[in-house]
Amino acid sequence: MTIYEKTTKELMHEFASQMLTVDQTFVRKEAVDWFNTHYPKIKSNTVSQHLDGLSVNNGKHREHHPHIGPDKGWDLFFKLGPSTFRLWVPENDPAPEYKASVSVAKTTAD
Repeated sequence: MTIYEKTTKELMHEFASQMLTVDQTFVRKEAVDWFNTHYPKIKSNTVSQHLDGLSVNNGKHREHHPHIGPDKGWDLFFKLGPSTFRLWVPENDPAPEYKASVSVAKTTAD
């Protein structure tokens, strides 16, 4: 179910295209504030969960969501800290983590 004509994931891409440049960092609160201004019906927890899900290196969060995968629009941010993000730069950053790759990494590490 979507509250607006676009999904929250699509609106995150809108936030990124309007507010961010390559290598620009932002904190979770900035995204929440942007959504409060532009799409106030979307709860701050939903924004927060989407930031984590859209972060390519957040395997801890992504491993619980099998719908997050390649070529589905989920690879947008690179998480720098608990509340700090920037746009993902495929040419420079590690490959995205997905449920399968996180599970394999855990098995290999054991």
